[in-house]
Amino acid sequence: NNRKGALQTLDRAANVNTNDPSFWTRLGKLYLALIAQPPTAPKPEELAKINQVFHKAIQLAPGHASVLKDAADYFAASQQVKEAIPLSRLVPALPRAD
Repeated sequence: NNRKGALQTLDRAANVNTNDPSFWTRLGKLYLALIAQPPTAPKPEELAKINQVFHKAIQLAPGHASVLKDAADYFAASQQVKEAIPLSRLVPALPRAD
């Protein structure tokens, strides 16, 4: 199964030791793109895994507008509005670093 193999690859990538916040946001986006394919909805444990990835990015770059925007977009897209709103409110106040 291609999906299973891709998830295993992403799981291995999640174990990489890097402090690059953009690595983590890209990994989170890849996870979401893979698990959010119709007709299946993401499982709670899959969302929890992606949440960890985005929280890692936020911890590494709490003042980085594009990281916070990517995280806010993910939380909004995955119907986790309580997580998305505070991040979305921070983004306009921050300078863009990219």
